[in-house]
Amino acid sequence: MHASALADLSDVDRTFLVAMAHDRGPSRMADIASRLGVDAAYAGQYRMRLIAAEVIEPRGYGQVDFTLPGLRDYLLEHAASSHWSRDVESPAAPSRALPVADHERRQIPRPPNGGRGDA
Repeated sequence: MHASALADLSDVDRTFLVAMAHDRGPSRMADIASRLGVDAAYAGQYRMRLIAAEVIEPRGYGQVDFTLPGLRDYLLEHAASSHWSRDVESPAAPSRALPVADHERRQIPRPPNGGRGDA
């Protein structure tokens, strides 16, 4: 189910979700932007895209959370087994700002079979 939900998202959309997954509950937009090394306006564009795709939802001022049960765990599990897990640092790790263009390279691998079938 989660693989199919992620299949149509862009690489940056999926990277945004991985940055959210590091939080145990709703994520602060300022924290997401910091983890991604981008400004608030850039992160806000992806926030709006993911809300429109019904993958995340607003949870109070400046906060968002996942709409799909278990998506956080799914993302963390797959990030731990992939090369891109190093690209979005945990809240305890020091952040490092990277050029925005580099974010296109940070991505969740596309699901097998393009997201069709069970994950």
